[in-house]
Amino acid sequence: MEVKDLIKKRRMDLGLTFEQIGDYVGVKKGTVQKWESGFIENLRRDKIAKLAEILKISPLEIIYDDIEKARDSCDTYCIDENRSKKVSFNINPELDKLIIKAQQLNPKGIEALEKQADLLLLSDEYRKFDLIEEAI
Repeated sequence: MEVKDLIKKRRMDLGLTFEQIGDYVGVKKGTVQKWESGFIENLRRDKIAKLAEILKISPLEIIYDDIEKARDSCDTYCIDENRSKKVSFNINPELDKLIIKAQQLNPKGIEALEKQADLLLLSDEYRKFDLIEEAI
């Protein structure tokens, strides 16, 4: 799916207007219309991030036209908070739904989600690997 079609589909699915998206992203509604028509194809990085937020999708879906291309890109790098090292992560299809839900949470909700994840990680039942086996 092309970016223009993705933007239109998500806007329609969420019942948003050009003006609502424009106000959130920081552009005029005409710019949003031009994104949807394909007249403007190259979006600025800061606009991609805000657009992804309001459309409740990953920015990678906008950058790579669709999430399949993003997954195929294999490793994506981000910098941790102290910028001392690069951290590699793979786009995991099973996590897409969880990520979408997490993006809708406020800071208090994110904190609660992190606590729940920490509790799950304490149990061998939910962890992918056993910490003792990894140490060996």
